[in-house]
Amino acid sequence: MLLDSPTFDEYDAEAEKLFKPARSKLGKLGVDQIYGFRPILALGGKRALASLTIYEALPHMAILAQAHELQLMDNAPFPPQPVRVIGS
Repeated sequence: MLLDSPTFDEYDAEAEKLFKPARSKLGKLGVDQIYGFRPILALGGKRALASLTIYEALPHMAILAQAHELQLMDNAPFPPQPVRVIGS
């Protein structure tokens, strides 16, 4: 599957896109991997390239799901805008 839509990109605190710099710094992801902030944003992590690492996708997403209310986000504008709470 090709996921190259600009709406999938995450931004740092200065509105700079993070996907390409993360891939350059950390390398390509495996099938079961995801880039994520360490520590996660809900626990005080910084929205910055230096805070990104590679995680196993399912365990990391399970931790994120427990850390805060999940929201569907529209990443096209900056800052990203919430669309709705997941499950409502």
